[in-house]
Amino acid sequence: MIDKLKLLRAMQAKDSAIAIAEINSADIASAEINSADIASLNFYFKENSAASNEYTLLHYAVQCQLPEVVDALLKKGMDPEIKSLGERKHGAFLETPLHTAVRQLLYYISNEAEKISMLRIIEILLSQSPNTRLALNGDQATPIHLATYNEKALSALKLFFNPRFPGVDINLTNSYGSTLLHKAAVCNNAPALKFLLKMRANPRLYNHAGKLAIDSARKGTEIHNILKPYHETVRSLQTLCFYKLYQEKAQVVNIIPVTLARRFEEISLEIQSQEEARRRATLLS
Repeated sequence: MIDKLKLLRAMQAKDSAIAIAEINSADIASAEINSADIASLNFYFKENSAASNEYTLLHYAVQCQLPEVVDALLKKGMDPEIKSLGERKHGAFLETPLHTAVRQLLYYISNEAEKISMLRIIEILLSQSPNTRLALNGDQATPIHLATYNEKALSALKLFFNPRFPGVDINLTNSYGSTLLHKAAVCNNAPALKFLLKMRANPRLYNHAGKLAIDSARKGTEIHNILKPYHETVRSLQTLCFYKLYQEKAQVVNIIPVTLARRFEEISLEIQSQEEARRRATLLS
């Protein structure tokens, strides 16, 4: 078995994918390969940037939809945060196995059984290393950002924010300052957008280019219509606050400015809370 693993390390990508499919979890769990062997493979893929392989064994196990093999490799010490090597190929480079799993959901999964296997792999990877969700690939995208690219990965996006795997900010940004809402809007991914808003993502955050998520949506589109009410609320908030203060003028005429400002803030929070409750009710309906 160890000879086969060493051979895989040096083979071309296409051949490695075929060979890994022939390996099962019992092979890896057997005494023929130990943690030292896996450690040497980890070192090889981290240090040998000129390697002909694009993927590590763990990447190939993910690509071939083999959750048992993924689990066995991790238990033997394979690094879940290890990144693929080589130049850009097929839109993927410097990606963790978790990036690979999401990319499989986005572009290569063709039926429900394959989807279930890939989600199981994502669960295994998250259980081993939840912080892998935050790793950046060569395009400066985390696996979570990648999951907003189209609705085929919506199940993965929801899994990333499952209470079993806490610790990730719903307003997570990439190196360009783009939130998950920014990416979902750019990719015209309405299901992801609705999920993120339901999870209390903030649509009023700017990226490093000074753009809001709504700036990526054409007027009249579903994405624009979903985001528009959040920005209408901001524009009308000040007017609503002043109107309510006017209604209370008998009580505030003689109030000092600091107290008046505090009341203005209280009204603002009340209105925002009411709007948020209304939007959540709309999303749930």
